[in-house]
Amino acid sequence: MKKICGWISHMVQRPDLARMILAAAALIVFLNILPNDFIMDDFDFVLEWNLIRDLRNLPRFFIDYITPEAQEGIYSPLRTLAFSLNYLIFRDFAAGWHAVSILIHVFGVWAVYSLTLIMAGNLWAAFLTALIFAVHPVHIESVSSITGSIDTIGVVLGLWSFYWYIRSVLPEGRGHVFHDDGSWNRQGGRDTINKKIYIRSVVLGVLAIFTHEIMLSLPVLIFMFDFLFLEPRFSWKKALKRAAPFIIAGIVYVLAKAAVLGGISRGDYAFHNPYLTFLVVIKAWAKYIGVLAFPLVLTHNRIISNGIMSFDEKDFDRAAFFAQSWHDPLVLLSFGLLLAILLTGLFFYRRKPLVSFCIFWFFLSLLPVSQIVPSSVYYAERYLYAGSWGYCLIFALLLWKVSRKFATKEKAGAVISVAVCIVIIAYGARTIMRNRDFHDWTKFYEKAVRLNPQSAYLKNDLAILYAEEGRYEQAEKEFLSAIEIQKDNPHFYFSLAQAYAYSGQIRKAMEALEKSIAVNENFGEAYFNLAIAEVGLGNEEAGRQMFSKAISAWKKEGKILEAGEAVNSFQIFLLNRKGKLKPLSAKDFLGAYVNE
Repeated sequence: MKKICGWISHMVQRPDLARMILAAAALIVFLNILPNDFIMDDFDFVLEWNLIRDLRNLPRFFIDYITPEAQEGIYSPLRTLAFSLNYLIFRDFAAGWHAVSILIHVFGVWAVYSLTLIMAGNLWAAFLTALIFAVHPVHIESVSSITGSIDTIGVVLGLWSFYWYIRSVLPEGRGHVFHDDGSWNRQGGRDTINKKIYIRSVVLGVLAIFTHEIMLSLPVLIFMFDFLFLEPRFSWKKALKRAAPFIIAGIVYVLAKAAVLGGISRGDYAFHNPYLTFLVVIKAWAKYIGVLAFPLVLTHNRIISNGIMSFDEKDFDRAAFFAQSWHDPLVLLSFGLLLAILLTGLFFYRRKPLVSFCIFWFFLSLLPVSQIVPSSVYYAERYLYAGSWGYCLIFALLLWKVSRKFATKEKAGAVISVAVCIVIIAYGARTIMRNRDFHDWTKFYEKAVRLNPQSAYLKNDLAILYAEEGRYEQAEKEFLSAIEIQKDNPHFYFSLAQAYAYSGQIRKAMEALEKSIAVNENFGEAYFNLAIAEVGLGNEEAGRQMFSKAISAWKKEGKILEAGEAVNSFQIFLLNRKGKLKPLSAKDFLGAYVNE
């Protein structure tokens, strides 16, 4: 045991070797993502996004931006460039994309190591922090998901920008904010910053903001660092001057997004209610704290509270959402937890500013996704990639302090070492296990439905996958389960009709389409598919009548393009059906399917 501890100690004391161990740890826990296929948003952003297929579209990434279908409100020019470069190299070779994902995470782990070292001035604290960060299961969505990993590029750039900023303002000869023994190195900041290093920080910061808008928090994080650590006297004038390029970059980004997309939000507050949306955020942030400490239940669509999920108000139980109030036990507990943590940060502001820094870092890094500017996402584990550094650093400092206290007691030291190993192994094992969920898209959704049986949209998505795989009975069961949750959703009946068509049950498909129209009389797609079914069954006149209703419905909804495309599709279908007496096949029915 002593030899092993001695060997590890030797490795940790050499930063170059420590970085290699950290890279190996990240590689070990994420290596099993290489066989994974594309999943979820990867289809929208990688396989079906025409904009990224040609680098000659580069100017359009900034000024003539077209988001993928169903991803409206997203504007990240350099993120789009990253997608384009990867696509030119790997195309639909998923393993190549995943290899890049792991590499991005390795650079993120190294950024955390370097940041902790310059902040804490302690090699062991830096190593433990980065090791916990490398294997933490909360980063799975940021690494295992291809789309999430491209987002992570912006966060990693932001972390490195922050590192170089600290380097640029620390006085000559002061290599870290704290001494090795944990005491504060109170020398204040430079009167004149190191311009060469500062420019490096600014360039990386601008790249970070234009890659992932969560890095709009970077100027606030810089202010927080200056306020806490650049003693003996904080100067707003100096702080503003140093943060000015980052603030300007953020303003330029926001103005560019508004000019290109016509606004800066991604939708509205849930049910147009900012107050109740804020209560959802309070509960979601408490969930973030819980999943950082105990990453046992991991899913991309978590139940935040009864009837309220991670994203998309269409999936919410409207009554449950409007029943929220400050008097709810869950709201009170969540608010109490967050307030207690914030008060702890304020309490240690003078005596243990590094603790305060970690707490404030966590909260401030989440500001861009706090629904100040509304979006349709209320909880996402990938948003924790930057903020989790604060948790990992506090955890590592606690372990380091306890180990120093019992350093002279051999048995106690051994127990602590074993405890550290157990935590790292447990986190790593959980990460490897969760990565397996991404191997198979159907299994991924099966687990998501098990963990969130309240989501009608999850059940609908799973049913569609079952139908595509030919598992029609299971598909029907999930569709009906989704309909049971949301009886007034016409799209679920429409999807059920698709499953019936796949299995050759055209009559049942038509009944499902009729139910979707009963819910929404302007559902053009449903009329259109009914028109196809009627013609296929030999009722051409009835089919033409349904087709006329489809065109009218589309025009009422302002869907002129869909109406025009449908006219051509219907005429071609009529020509192809002439003289054919065989029954309408699922291919015929679904080949004319027009998705919304």
